[in-house]
Amino acid sequence: MLTENLLADNIISKKEVNIINYGLESLIGNIIGLLVILVIGAFFDHIIDSLIVWLLAFPLRKYAGGFHARTRGRCLITSMGLILVSYIIFFQCRWKTMDIFLMALTFSIIIFFLAPVGTPNKPLDKAEKIVYRRRTREFLVLEEILLIFALCINLERLVTAITICFFMVGMSLLAGKVKSENYNRKGKKS
Repeated sequence: MLTENLLADNIISKKEVNIINYGLESLIGNIIGLLVILVIGAFFDHIIDSLIVWLLAFPLRKYAGGFHARTRGRCLITSMGLILVSYIIFFQCRWKTMDIFLMALTFSIIIFFLAPVGTPNKPLDKAEKIVYRRRTREFLVLEEILLIFALCINLERLVTAITICFFMVGMSLLAGKVKSENYNRKGKKS
């Protein structure tokens, strides 16, 4: 509706409608994702931690790829489930800082070697794989540096937030890889 109004007011051309629609849908999806993680964070009394998780996971997931549900509704449910599981594992269970660090290290290794993972609907070509792998690794290294810094100055909540980020992105990559391999093996959507 917004793009129709922009088109009617001659603010955009007919050529730009699809691009504007895509951008608006992405923006709305990102806002909904942020709101979902903040609401779940409020439930666990970790709103600021949730904001940090979202800020760290957003660029990493964008380039790493991974599991994508077939519909927006399924995506929302899957995302909510992954966030809830992550928060229960890392916020509700009591872990030693070194155990959390080892989990972060494990999932960062998974991200480093698996990313990027395309989808059956949008497989990545060779050039995209190269660019997305490089960008994923750049963000991963920056976040690993932040993790080590947080560990050194004993910011346990930041260490936990970074670990949750790595866990969620790593699990998404593993699920996406399994889904893609099943699709390739069976020749149909799984």
